[in-house]
Amino acid sequence: MKKNKDIQQAFVSLESDKGVTDSDRKSLQAFTASMYGAKQKESLMPLNKFRYKLFQKAYGPKATAKNPLEKLKGLDASGLPPCESELKCHINRSAFIAKMWANADKKEIHQHPKKHDG
Repeated sequence: MKKNKDIQQAFVSLESDKGVTDSDRKSLQAFTASMYGAKQKESLMPLNKFRYKLFQKAYGPKATAKNPLEKLKGLDASGLPPCESELKCHINRSAFIAKMWANADKKEIHQHPKKHDG
């Protein structure tokens, strides 16, 4: 994060009045993927695709397995990144909280949350 200016700008945009752009959202998705161990090339792919790749690696059936569903018994989804729609909700909530803190020193706060699709 210290080296990537796009990710830094995406976090700054959380409290700005212009809102989170698609470019910022993609940077935040790349940052999220990197938190789950994505390499540079993997962090550029869509988050849902990276999530599926991690799932296949951890729980996918092996060619030599007698029961292909055997690994699913111990499924722990906490090791998977959130899906894109869930991350979008987290980003929107974080933006709302960041804006509230940015205005915390004002006598009156005129906060009107924008309608978000999804």
